[in-house]
Amino acid sequence: YSQNQQDTLLLGLSAMVYQSEVLSVSALAPITTFNLDMNYIVQGGEDGRHEEPFHYANFTGKGQVVALSDTGLDVNNCYFNDPSGNVPLDGSIDLTRRKVIQYIPFGPEPNFKKDDYGGHGTHVAGILGGSGGRFGGIAPDAKLSFFDVSQRGKSLSVPNVPGLFEPGRNAGAKIHNFSWGCGLRSCLNRYADMSHNFDDYLYKNQHLTAVVASGNAGEDGGVSWPGTAKNVITVGSTVNHKQYRGFVPAFSGRGFCNGRPCVDLLAPGDILISSMAGTMCDTMEKFGTSMSAPVISGTVALIRQYFEQVKPDGIDQPSGPLIKAVLLNGGQECSTGQVYDEIQGYGRVSLKNTVPLEGLNSFEAAFYDRKFIRNRQTARYEFRIRNNRLCKQQPLRVTLAWYDPPAPTVLNDLDLLATHAGKQYYPNGKQNKDSVNNVERIQIDNPLNGQDIIITVNAANLITSQARYSMVVTGCISMPMSLSASRDVLNLSDDALY
Repeated sequence: YSQNQQDTLLLGLSAMVYQSEVLSVSALAPITTFNLDMNYIVQGGEDGRHEEPFHYANFTGKGQVVALSDTGLDVNNCYFNDPSGNVPLDGSIDLTRRKVIQYIPFGPEPNFKKDDYGGHGTHVAGILGGSGGRFGGIAPDAKLSFFDVSQRGKSLSVPNVPGLFEPGRNAGAKIHNFSWGCGLRSCLNRYADMSHNFDDYLYKNQHLTAVVASGNAGEDGGVSWPGTAKNVITVGSTVNHKQYRGFVPAFSGRGFCNGRPCVDLLAPGDILISSMAGTMCDTMEKFGTSMSAPVISGTVALIRQYFEQVKPDGIDQPSGPLIKAVLLNGGQECSTGQVYDEIQGYGRVSLKNTVPLEGLNSFEAAFYDRKFIRNRQTARYEFRIRNNRLCKQQPLRVTLAWYDPPAPTVLNDLDLLATHAGKQYYPNGKQNKDSVNNVERIQIDNPLNGQDIIITVNAANLITSQARYSMVVTGCISMPMSLSASRDVLNLSDDALY
């Protein structure tokens, strides 16, 4: 309001309160829903027209297929319905469908009619990629491959791990969402057969990303398998509110898995509004890490689209380890616990701090994918800190990630080290090398302008003859001044990776 309008309003209110018929005067506060904060929080938006900067830049998951296995999906709900006809519910693939391009009925009684296991699968799918109603998902233009693992609406019936991944993979999905896990206390923080099999499958299929809910065992519990696997992205929850985005609710699964934090990343999960099964276009509220996992899966769809369109450093088909490195590199510390602990892992998701986007952030980024290294070999990368008008005093972050062979502990031990201004920096808040994580992140808050930074990746102890890794470096950096290795780096084409 202008000053004149404010004065007129106050004058009118002053006159009103003296009328005998007026008992009270109060402000009418705007009514809103917390779910509208979800995209704001994830994308790192600012109030006003920049609330969803990645969506405004047309990064909406277009061209991406995301697979999810859950209790069922109401394909007639407006968030998934195709006016020209829905996909047959027989596992066949039709890429021309508006939203659901594949529906695999696995259990003895597929739950596509009403998803009556509390509408869990329909709600999860809406958060991830629903479109057509008011409460669109993180990746509204992504398409879905849905694996119905409901068992008469009362429990889940899950196939072996290859059988779980293959149908969606055949439909073109490189992202797989799992908002379920073992519900027994004896499963918590345990590296079970399914954890082993997830790690094994991903190690052999490194172009895939698997996102898993950490479970709702909370403060007195732990993390359910398959969230205890090393090669997945295990997701806990934050409060879905702009003002309280840094708080972790008590239900969010947490714990250590053989010395490493089971939880990798946090995302909004308390409370989210999404599509309601058994209705034409209604919505419902739910909370839990089951809601946080599809937030991350949708975010991965945006990042994959970003790489396909922008092609940073010539990479248009990022591997699963690079996606994981990029996401965790941008994680922001939360108020509950501290970064690298058993509660928040690498922090809450923030696209604003993940990849460069004009008008939103000002850092530079360098990406390295599918790099091979032999046992005892060291790869060296050298940058120079360059603050300027466009990039002013950004933290220097570097994150290394790799898919490790299946086992409760790390088998291929890679060590990340940064040297800057005569000081050595170790990863994950440690004062020495990290031998328990297959993700390692270093942050230097105030790097010195004009000074070099040397980053090394050392293959300290490999169980295999060679390993491959991915890495991202962000900050006010010049492009690499030099790249060398203590021995020749293997030079294999991407075609040999799968």
